[in-house]
Amino acid sequence: MAWTATEISMGKRSIGKRSPLPLLIWSQLIKEIIVHFEKCLNIGKVLGDDFYVNHIVNGEQFKQPVMAASGNSSSHPDSFFLVGVPGLENSQFGIGFLFCAMYIVAVVGNITVIHIIRIDHTLHEPMYLFLAMLASTDLVLSSSTQPKMLAIFWFHSHEIEYHACLMQVFFIHAFSSVESGVLMAMALDRYVAICFPLRHSSILTPSAVCKLGAAVMIRGLLWVSPFCFMISRMPFCSNKTIPQSYCEHVAVLHSCQTLATI
Repeated sequence: MAWTATEISMGKRSIGKRSPLPLLIWSQLIKEIIVHFEKCLNIGKVLGDDFYVNHIVNGEQFKQPVMAASGNSSSHPDSFFLVGVPGLENSQFGIGFLFCAMYIVAVVGNITVIHIIRIDHTLHEPMYLFLAMLASTDLVLSSSTQPKMLAIFWFHSHEIEYHACLMQVFFIHAFSSVESGVLMAMALDRYVAICFPLRHSSILTPSAVCKLGAAVMIRGLLWVSPFCFMISRMPFCSNKTIPQSYCEHVAVLHSCQTLATI
């Protein structure tokens, strides 16, 4: 479709104007982070009260922290036991081949997409750059869970070290948040392309795309870090079984739910 002279002249005059969209995005991101940290502080205060026992000595009340149920000096277990797929323990060896095929397709497909976008300079546009970010996020998500799942299905390696479990929780939920942020950035790119076609290249410049990618990554890291920090400070009970094939934060929290009710 050809542009008329009036539309072209209006587009040229509007290119010099700064768009308020980046400012709106950053302000909304900052507000979301502030609200999230306020919720985390409130949760931390509640959890902090739950893990203390009230004592009265000589008419004075004081709080004593609850120790772990185990006799170790550390408040967390050395490892967790991952069940796998509950109810399908006898069929997990065959299920492993399906998950392996899915993992190979995900790794090969995402690496191919990233490589093609990297070597082809004509694809260095916002839409394809966001697609490369999405492929990278999916690569990290699949690699954080699938290898351990295959080890459980094929080699019965159900034990996972405590810190490795926390790292898995962090990567799963952090990059899930990053993935949602990348999808939001892709939607923003299509919105600008449809509503402001003449100003698309001036609004979503390469530097703006890099800033959006950095903001999405920081949002994902800041969103999950407080929860992982609070989990690491919680005392755990003797139940170390996680009825999943990977470490999920709700299942990990169930290991210390008994102490939270004291």
